Amino acid sequence: VILVAASGNSGLEERFYPAAQDEVIAVGAVDASLAPAAFSTRGDHVALCAPGRDIRTCGLDGYQLASGTSFAAPHVSAVCALLASRAQRRAWPLTSADARRILIASARPFSRAGVSGCGRGTLDAHAALRLLDAEIERSLREEGRDGT
Repeated sequence: VILVAASGNSGLEERFYPAAQDEVIAVGAVDASLAPAAFSTRGDHVALCAPGRDIRTCGLDGYQLASGTSFAAPHVSAVCALLASRAQRRAWPLTSADARRILIASARPFSRAGVSGCGRGTLDAHAALRLLDAEIERSLREEGRDGT
């Protein structure tokens, strides 16, 4: 099981649960320019950020724009589902720790330098899938299962 949770919307450096649990991928929010949103809760437990400002969503009166880390976390959950599906098709065991490591390693840098407490960067689905494929290929080569 891969657990993903919103970091919170206090804008402070603090720990909210379940996001602060070690086995959970904590997600902060960025705006369209890939800058961390001012409301996004920070801390060393935050793994990465995803779009979470001015997200088009459904409301009681139709579509509306909403902001929050609760709108960022589903982006990461969706990419985790893509990673799990891709790994399963290749018969490669993807753990939650693998997913977290891949997401962090493939994250795009923030739009400005010196950002702290917001994780490694911004979610990059394409880069995460490419990194997973590379890891699977390397693993198969090491096991001698790649046909070479």
